[in-house]
Amino acid sequence: PEFTHQFYHWSSSAIGFFLSIISIGMLPVNFLVAVVASFFSDRKLLLCAEIFAVVGVLCMLSYNGSAPIIYLYITGTLLVYSSTIVMESVSMSLLSKKIPPSMSRGTCNAGLLATQAGSFGRFIGNMLITIYGGMLGGHLNSLTKIVHFDWAMYGTLSLMGLLTTVYTVAVFKRLRTV
Repeated sequence: PEFTHQFYHWSSSAIGFFLSIISIGMLPVNFLVAVVASFFSDRKLLLCAEIFAVVGVLCMLSYNGSAPIIYLYITGTLLVYSSTIVMESVSMSLLSKKIPPSMSRGTCNAGLLATQAGSFGRFIGNMLITIYGGMLGGHLNSLTKIVHFDWAMYGTLSLMGLLTTVYTVAVFKRLRTV
């Protein structure tokens, strides 16, 4: 959604509608995760979500110096958004299985810590977007600047996602759930 106005000339209303539609999709995705979790282990779900997130980010890249194909961009956005929801659900499931009973009581419990960690992650993500925007000239007023920003942001996300997936595969057999 960061580039839809510049790439596809979407209005603010269209961007807001798109974001609301994918946000509404969070409930069915969480329900689907709950159903699928009874057939597959948490670590398999986590690995699949990581792979889908990388594929989604790769779909959002501009490969020919112009706007990505709109269907690929929308598909990539949906894959990344859904994958992050799946990863969050699986992470909370793993956390609930591994947390000591003493951390489940009181005000400063595991739920609060998980919420704070998620908020910190969103903060860091927003700061990285701001830093990338500043490094590439601040205002994204030309197609060249937008494509450079697209590669800086989504290229970095692709690399980080790929490294995370490689790490998950490397330690896959040692990841245990109770």
